[in-house]
Amino acid sequence: MSLKLTGKIIAFSGISGCGKSTLARILAEKLNITCVSEPEVGAWPDIARNQAKYGPALALFSFRQLWAAKYIDADLIRKTGELVLLDTYFFKINGDYLGEPGMDWLLPVSDPYLPIFKELTQLDQKYFPDADIVILLEVSQSDRDEFLQERGRASDQLAGFSENYALEQAYVEQATVKHCEINNLKLIKFTQKFGDPVVQAERLHELLVSQKII
Repeated sequence: MSLKLTGKIIAFSGISGCGKSTLARILAEKLNITCVSEPEVGAWPDIARNQAKYGPALALFSFRQLWAAKYIDADLIRKTGELVLLDTYFFKINGDYLGEPGMDWLLPVSDPYLPIFKELTQLDQKYFPDADIVILLEVSQSDRDEFLQERGRASDQLAGFSENYALEQAYVEQATVKHCEINNLKLIKFTQKFGDPVVQAERLHELLVSQKII
């Protein structure tokens, strides 16, 4: 049975810098629906952008606060009976790999706030609204490197960020699959490629149609 194009959240999961936000925004425009998306870097508060000054824990806490409202906003739109896209599922899954080997760039194991943040992520997994469908983006390292070069964020230069591509992708996939299985959510895997984002959005649209999601 096809899922109706109403009253649902489709969320995007994938490693940092794989083009989730751009793909979600273009797909939302194509479908003429709302995309709840991450604010542009320039709109982040300084505490979220300046890890060197404030430290990674405070940056992550502040970024989490930005996103708490986004999950609620998406849920409120869903409750009106509309389909809505949520461009990152990070705060529903990141507790599974915070503190794991290779993820010190996100929050170092030595950071005294790590246990508190891990506990907070467990609450977020439970109480942030779940999506109905999750699209997991898989991307090659070469394509991911192209995405990172194009967006040019200072945070992409953190030690260990690019070097731990394979580990991060494995962690994100495992956490996403686990979350979808536990919560009985529909999971769609999509191979993301660097290039014309409109072409990639069309490929995803065709996949969603073939899977009877839309």
